[in-house]
Amino acid sequence: AIILDRQGPGCHILVNEDDLYTNNGTVTLSISAGDEITGVGSMSLSNDGASWSSWQAYQAGTLSWSMVNGSGGTVTNGYRFVHIRFMDNAGNIAGTSTDRIMYDDTIPQGTITINEAATYTISRQVRLNSSWADNAAGVEYARFGTSAGTLGQWESPTTVRTWLFDADGTGAVYMQLMDRCGNTSTVVSDSIVVDT
Repeated sequence: AIILDRQGPGCHILVNEDDLYTNNGTVTLSISAGDEITGVGSMSLSNDGASWSSWQAYQAGTLSWSMVNGSGGTVTNGYRFVHIRFMDNAGNIAGTSTDRIMYDDTIPQGTITINEAATYTISRQVRLNSSWADNAAGVEYARFGTSAGTLGQWESPTTVRTWLFDADGTGAVYMQLMDRCGNTSTVVSDSIVVDT
């Protein structure tokens, strides 16, 4: 008897369990496919939908995949797509299934000034001006402190905020940023002489 099978297998893929962001070029794929007639035989993967990996035996469950070094991979930051296609045991190839994730492995950059970079102030309450830039994912958090080792809790960033020094003398404020992919910036700072 001959089994006639003209339909490719149904398929599904998730990157990092459908996370939105990553700073790691190697991701975990959750893979599933089914073919009721002849069964799923092989699968092939791609980062760009044009250059495909060699067909390999179908593996349900999870699979580690490089968006940098895998077929069609690149180091470029931004939205990255992982494509998968399946072949059943009759040779039918299913349509491509795709998932995407924001990939950013570059740290954000930021600056901070106190009272528009003034040298002196006669008030212990000062104004902080912050600016930042990020390669792809965007800055999500900032934290501040009076030293690089005593930074406070992460908070939503704002370009202007107030700061209260405890005493007169040379005061400094330090800032660190985090983008949506979890990359943290180097700590930046500014100082001012407080004389009330």
